[in-house]
Amino acid sequence: MDEKGIGKNEPVVLQELDENGFLATVYEGTSSGDMSLRQATGSSTFAEIRKNGEILQSLINIFLPTGYPHSVSADYLDYQIYDTIQAFSSSIVGLFANRAVLGAVGVGDDSATSTSALFMKILQDSVGRLGTILFAWRLGSTLEPECKKYRFVADLVNDSAYLFDCFTTLFPASKRVKVFCMCMSGALRSICGVMAGGSRAALTQHFTDPVKGSIADVNAKDQSQETVITLLGMLTGSLVVGFVSSEGTQMWFTVLSLLSIHLWTNYQAVAHVVARTLNRQRTNIVFSDIVNALPEIEQTHAADADSARAMSRLLLTPKRTCLKERILESDGLLRWYPTTGSDAIVGHAKYGSFKSMMELVPPSISIAELLEACDSKTSGYVLFFQVLRHSGRVNIRICLTNNSNITFNPDIRAWVHALLLARKLHAGAKKTNQVFTHPLDAISESRTTVLKLFDELHIEDALQKAGWELERNSVQSSPNPSIKISHIEELKNV
Repeated sequence: MDEKGIGKNEPVVLQELDENGFLATVYEGTSSGDMSLRQATGSSTFAEIRKNGEILQSLINIFLPTGYPHSVSADYLDYQIYDTIQAFSSSIVGLFANRAVLGAVGVGDDSATSTSALFMKILQDSVGRLGTILFAWRLGSTLEPECKKYRFVADLVNDSAYLFDCFTTLFPASKRVKVFCMCMSGALRSICGVMAGGSRAALTQHFTDPVKGSIADVNAKDQSQETVITLLGMLTGSLVVGFVSSEGTQMWFTVLSLLSIHLWTNYQAVAHVVARTLNRQRTNIVFSDIVNALPEIEQTHAADADSARAMSRLLLTPKRTCLKERILESDGLLRWYPTTGSDAIVGHAKYGSFKSMMELVPPSISIAELLEACDSKTSGYVLFFQVLRHSGRVNIRICLTNNSNITFNPDIRAWVHALLLARKLHAGAKKTNQVFTHPLDAISESRTTVLKLFDELHIEDALQKAGWELERNSVQSSPNPSIKISHIEELKNV
């Protein structure tokens, strides 16, 4: 080889990279005639498939995202397997529901007219569209942080719509009942559309690798998969519907069996999603574990130079947290997870207005005292509580402050404060002697633990090292008002 580069007759080694930048093939030779090709050691899985199975590779290119598996998260395939089965069973049930609706609008009835059938369809669609608007207004912002729950609930609602369609076969002589069932199915199906669309968009964002993936491509391939599965389900369903009567025990057994498969596979699909953002439930799980292991975490922080990485080994990862999640967890629950034994609900918390929070504050406590106990100017929030006598659970209201000097997100800190406060008060309510003589003492003491976690130990850095994405706000599930704290003298100068 001369000083300028490779010699004319010297062999050249070329390394070909696959779609994700991984070494796939190595070419070696001096010209095209004597060029040898060998599979690269440690190459990607799909380079091997490209070599041995052109048909399989073509199917992968059509139905899986470009660059799979590196362009999506590790839980993508598990989710898609269960999602495929649930879509298949749902499409078969849909044929039974459509047959029932056609009978309800008068198909096969000589006394029915096309105009009456049209009006029934218009009424069903109108109710459904109104339901779409109402539900999107009320719960649209909660779909992303609770995407796993609403993805499952969407199909639960959709299956309920199928049942209402099938109920029309039970009342062949009652037009009012048939209209009611069709309107209910339309409303439920519209609610399903909103929940499924919003939660599916959030899941698509979750599955897509931010560097190597494309949200548009993942979504497009998901639609391709669903189209094929739906077609196969319709073909299979055409055979099943031909053998099963439109009413009676046989029809209901078939429909309920398919719906059971549909719901089970859908539950398994969302249960296998390993979410990397902290919503309210995952915050309860992760910070319960952190507080339980706090002495060990403090020792690790003091002993290790790279404290964030060392502490991250002691924290729950998104995958381990996924195993403890409840898909249908009620919104706003404060649930404590001990080291041993079963978890327990210790209270309920809600973000809201300053007025809703002050409804819990007795007249004996001034606003200034409450703000000082919460350290609201530096914490970014104010909270207060009410202990329910019959259950010992704690009802907490949180109000965020509008402070431009705060550089962190106060949502997680406020929720952790509420969790620690509820745990302490719930434990004290079970005893005859109360731990705190004044409610502000409980707020101040739990606030001390929050400061230790976030300001001394910098637990957020360790959480990011453990795989959590804290940039996206998922704790506060809907927009809420905030307050700006000022003195009367300051307001006079405005």
